[in-house]
Amino acid sequence: MSRMERKRYERDQKRIERKENVKMSIKDRIEEFKLNRQGKTKRKRTEVMGRYRRTERVLTALIAIVLLSLIITWIIILFY
Repeated sequence: MSRMERKRYERDQKRIERKENVKMSIKDRIEEFKLNRQGKTKRKRTEVMGRYRRTERVLTALIAIVLLSLIITWIIILFY
């Protein structure tokens, strides 16, 4: 097999693998929706909510840090 043919073959294999991964993720989502309707999800609701709470805490902390830095810079600019 020449180098060009091998590269083409590898590219085709990657493309096929990507398509299969997309199909599997779609199937997983459909299965998750079906289970969710029955009230039996794979993921626990507490895990999902915990993730949201964690991101909310991080965002709140970042907003507070940015506000403090803005206040400090304005104080420095106005009074010095």
